[in-house]
Amino acid sequence: MAEGGEGVVSRRVYVGNLDWSVAWQDLKDHMAQCGVVVFANVFRYEDGRSKGCGIVEFETADEAKKAITTLNNTLIGSRQIFVREDREDKEVKGSAARPARAPREHKDRPPRQSRPPRQPRPFRAKEANATAAEAVAVDGGDAVPQASGGENTNGRHLFVSNLSWSTKWQDLKDAFKQCGNVIRADVALDSQGRSRGHGFVLFETSTEAQNAIRIL
Repeated sequence: MAEGGEGVVSRRVYVGNLDWSVAWQDLKDHMAQCGVVVFANVFRYEDGRSKGCGIVEFETADEAKKAITTLNNTLIGSRQIFVREDREDKEVKGSAARPARAPREHKDRPPRQSRPPRQPRPFRAKEANATAAEAVAVDGGDAVPQASGGENTNGRHLFVSNLSWSTKWQDLKDAFKQCGNVIRADVALDSQGRSRGHGFVLFETSTEAQNAIRIL
């Protein structure tokens, strides 16, 4: 643990939409613009192919926050990456969650407690390619990653609608992992941090995604 009780999780960031050719050294060199990188890793399949995402650990939490602020939507090679906090590691390691923010008033929308509850209904899943243009902000304010630079997510990326307002990204991932290996799951949020009732799930294979559409 770093000075001042700073946890490892607060110093890590998740980097997605990496070009298949990007190695850990390329990732480290790019992220070093924001501070001292003590660890960088690009996730790979058993056959050595890149999964298109990775983890970077900085020396301090401030450097990690700077990377999220300044390197999100920058280019490594020909592909625009996205950078966010390593929230899955936060769940696994049991680190303290982010402090809850006080609700802000909004003239056009009722406060959260006055929103009518969404009645439990089966959610619907379909391929996300046809709806990618409708993508909005997801957890943490990141834009939903778009396939680019030749990345083939066709058939693996699902758009899931009719979610209850209380559904979080982890709930969505848990619901879909019965059909295969979920690489990423996100719930779309509005500017107030409230669910929009839909999200995105990326599977490792198109077979798993189609299985999810058929079963769920």
